[in-house]
Amino acid sequence: MSRVDLSIILPGIRSHNWSKLYLSIAEACTSSWELIVCGPEKSFPEGLISMDNIKVIYDKGSPVRASNIAASLASGKYITWTADDAVYLPHSIDAALQTLVESDEMGDNPKDVVVGKYYEGADGTQKQLHADNYFRINGSDSTRSPYIDNSWYLFNIGFMHTKFFNSLGGWDCSFEACPMAHTDMACRAYNQGAKVQLLEHPVLDCDHMPGTTGDHAPIHNAQLGHDEPLFRQRYSDPSWRAKNTGLELDNWKDSPNVWDRRFGK
Repeated sequence: MSRVDLSIILPGIRSHNWSKLYLSIAEACTSSWELIVCGPEKSFPEGLISMDNIKVIYDKGSPVRASNIAASLASGKYITWTADDAVYLPHSIDAALQTLVESDEMGDNPKDVVVGKYYEGADGTQKQLHADNYFRINGSDSTRSPYIDNSWYLFNIGFMHTKFFNSLGGWDCSFEACPMAHTDMACRAYNQGAKVQLLEHPVLDCDHMPGTTGDHAPIHNAQLGHDEPLFRQRYSDPSWRAKNTGLELDNWKDSPNVWDRRFGK
């Protein structure tokens, strides 16, 4: 596939949602794009099989490992990531890319990052948009640290130059589920001089299975039992910035190729 403007990374297990997500991208983005899916699903929605801007990689590792595998195939100038319990809001990707393009034209900072707000909640519930502080790292008890700047934003939704993403090594596959890996990458990006802007309008509308309901138990247990303790250990260290020496994008090779929490041993 030739180079595109944007690569969209999806660690995916819910193939029944992929067509809806794909259509939402088409309504959100008028630039050229590709969707790169990595996960354990061998079946693929019939309506998407013929699309030439989709790549699918089979892997049974953790969602973070799947994300980095997918990112290693990105051909876009810019990169972003999503989830298959979400859909993009109309014109939302255009708004994010326009912000990055304007920064490029100014020649301001190749480490520009645009982060997005999002609606979240159980399917069919009334969803409200949270205040800006909700999207900051220190806005949550799960990620707060006295050694993290209060102005720093989460990277749950992010858009950046693929070159900068690759230089960071993508996500740290020591984490298993995406939320804490996204936040860890945010800290590393800020530490490397990222200039981050929060979009005014939301980008995604996300559904959510609470606790261990539905297919969410492996994510829930990984976050509470492994990822949050790892994050707290790392960022409760006042010298973490000096120790934050970077990663290789293929750090996924050091993670298990079968994620026990979902697939057993």
